[in-house]
Amino acid sequence: MAKLSWIMAFIIIFTLTFTTISYLSASGCSVKDVEISDYIVKGNTATVTARIYIVNEASFPAKLLSLKINVRSFKTGKYRSYNIGDIIIPARRDKIVEYSFKISKSEVEKGLRILVEWNYPVTIFYLVDIYRVKNTYTSSLKPLSKGVFIWSGWNTTYIRVGMCASYTARVYPPMNLKVTVMKEMTGFSSMTLDTKEGYRVVKGVFCPKEPSSIRTRGYYLVVEAGELRWEQPESYPPRLFVRP
Repeated sequence: MAKLSWIMAFIIIFTLTFTTISYLSASGCSVKDVEISDYIVKGNTATVTARIYIVNEASFPAKLLSLKINVRSFKTGKYRSYNIGDIIIPARRDKIVEYSFKISKSEVEKGLRILVEWNYPVTIFYLVDIYRVKNTYTSSLKPLSKGVFIWSGWNTTYIRVGMCASYTARVYPPMNLKVTVMKEMTGFSSMTLDTKEGYRVVKGVFCPKEPSSIRTRGYYLVVEAGELRWEQPESYPPRLFVRP
């Protein structure tokens, strides 16, 4: 009888341990930022691409259930919901999810409010969900500047020294654009490191030689198209953080 009690106690403790791990791994994974990464118009319909930056800071893989975006137009107040599905993020890694949806171009003029929803699963052995914790992230975005969409982003949230990061820049209506890679420095003006030019879409690769530190915060992108100038928001992500 005593042996059976010990076995039952071990099973309970073992189960609770893995359940706790599943919750900690899930809660260490979250949406860090949301952007509009593309905009194309055909007739009166705009195809808008939302980019979601997800970072898992936990030491275990995390699963985000029922990821979806809710979009509301500031001009018309119309509300739409789009289901993306379940997302698995490896331990201490990131994932960038892009989702495109169609909307009337007039609804984009004054900006969009994007609410990202997902659930953290509390599981037994990562197999059976016993509870779900709902989380949200909200961002108000104005993708057009003087009727022009202009954007650029890294295709990762961080890298290590010795590695390279790719980036993409887009502008609409189609025109020539120039992308500049900048080094953000604490207490000093940013330093230009590289430039690349193209038409409508520019893709490039950058290999930083210096990690992020007290002196060098990280690296960001600036896009110039016609008379417009755009630079990445002052946060990490979407700016690039470089680990030693």
